[in-house]
Amino acid sequence: EMFSRLKRFDVHVKAVDGVNQKTLLGALITLISTAVVIVLVLSELSIFLKVDVISRMVADNTVGIESIKLDFDIEFFDVPCERVGFKQEVTRGTFHISDSASITKIPVQTDSLVGCRIMGAFSTDKVGGNFRFPVTGLVPVENPNKPVPALQDQDEQHLFANISHRINHVIFIPTRGKSAVDKIPGLDRSLNMQNTIVPENTAIYQYSIQVVPTQYKTLYGELSFASQYAVSEKIVSLEQLRRNEAISGLFIKDFQGLIFTYDFHPVMLYMEERREKIVDFISNLFGIVGGVITMLSLIEGFLHQSTKALIGKKD
Repeated sequence: EMFSRLKRFDVHVKAVDGVNQKTLLGALITLISTAVVIVLVLSELSIFLKVDVISRMVADNTVGIESIKLDFDIEFFDVPCERVGFKQEVTRGTFHISDSASITKIPVQTDSLVGCRIMGAFSTDKVGGNFRFPVTGLVPVENPNKPVPALQDQDEQHLFANISHRINHVIFIPTRGKSAVDKIPGLDRSLNMQNTIVPENTAIYQYSIQVVPTQYKTLYGELSFASQYAVSEKIVSLEQLRRNEAISGLFIKDFQGLIFTYDFHPVMLYMEERREKIVDFISNLFGIVGGVITMLSLIEGFLHQSTKALIGKKD
């Protein structure tokens, strides 16, 4: 009785002496083909719903049009706030130096050390430049932006402070459109939450930053923007400073502290979400259903005829 009920599922009806007949083998093939079709359709659906992100490099046509907001949060472990200054300089395009960035200094104390947390932001064009934190040594001066006295051979190590520090963040923020930070996993901002212990007799600690503008386009055409960057670090010793060696093309004399040099790539990383077209998805569905049914029909027909032939031989 169970086999008789199972035969009802046979869609591969056979004609026997002019009468259509459902068979147990046909029902089994039908159930198998249905299961295969369901699995393949679900697999194709998951491929259709998957969103791929395609990346390519394109020319950055926003140079000279868009400005960038540079936001920083840096903490010196062993330098009081009155001994730390700030200066920003543009070294390409129209050369200028600015001390007018909006900065906030907050004294911090860790164990016996008195340090300073400096937060601020300023806007810049997409051109090379730098921003610095001059640090005065143990010899007091009236203005923390004023360079330390010229190096002398005698007791020169006593003029220099411990510029070990922590970078909470350094972020280059596009000033147009929405932010793409939440859309790009693993956004490269190498300087976030970085502790740096600077060796003794260090005059300058430099971070060289290469900024890559990034544009992100969703499936629905919405554009958002971000900036990624790569970083290299360099230590300038007292001896190198005495020899007046260039730092990323800059000749800096009688300076101690932290310096960030940055430049922008002339190309932009363009990231775009893409999905399989609906026409291709429907075509694949028809191909799956038709192919599976056709193939299993051939197999079922072959098995049915083979079975009849074997039964006929036994008779």
